[in-house]
Amino acid sequence: VAALAELQLKDRTSPAIGALLRDALHHLPSIRGCYLTHLAHMESSVLSSRDRYLGRTPFVSSHLLPELTGPSLPSDWPFLPLISLYERMGLLGGGGHQVESLPAGSVQTVTHCLQWLLVLESWREQALTVVPPVAKLARLACVFLCSSDLFLERPVQELTWALFRRLTRPAQLEALDLGSPPPGLASFHDLYSALLAQYEAVSFGDPLFGCFMLLPLQRLAVFGEHVGMLRSLGVSLQQ
Repeated sequence: VAALAELQLKDRTSPAIGALLRDALHHLPSIRGCYLTHLAHMESSVLSSRDRYLGRTPFVSSHLLPELTGPSLPSDWPFLPLISLYERMGLLGGGGHQVESLPAGSVQTVTHCLQWLLVLESWREQALTVVPPVAKLARLACVFLCSSDLFLERPVQELTWALFRRLTRPAQLEALDLGSPPPGLASFHDLYSALLAQYEAVSFGDPLFGCFMLLPLQRLAVFGEHVGMLRSLGVSLQQ
């Protein structure tokens, strides 16, 4: 029975990367639709750019380009659906909140976002080189902070495991600088404290959440204000 339980845990936390990528490729049209929905606010700019490029002069009011104030998209745009959900749930001020219900379609949206991230990390890694590992870790933390059980959904859990393992490769760990604040955050320590509070509140000893908490190795925070989390830390040595 114990061996069977270990096998089931391994199957749940270590899905084959090939199967996840095949499923992501199968859902590419849906993934595309997901990102188009989140980039809908740029539709007018995209249409104007298209008309200029194609020479559709009846639809072009001016050939003068607006003042360039920055990139059209943030460098971490592949995380946009996940970040948007986090912001919608009103958790910008910190973690430890238990959100019992997410907007309709949230699980599917997060799944598509994680699928696209896995595709990029696996086959187009250079597309995310502008996003430092600490920023990737911070963005991925939204999976745990968006609600009390989003990270327990099977597709979200499997994809997050796959991305977590890519973030913990030796080269990535060497470049993981927790002393530098991720873009958009005051400090990683504040985010980690929010994650600790959320872990104590809703994790139920989940191994994925536990591994995510162990990665930063913020011993002072763990053994200080949040010593209670150690009682529910369900991470095996193999994980």
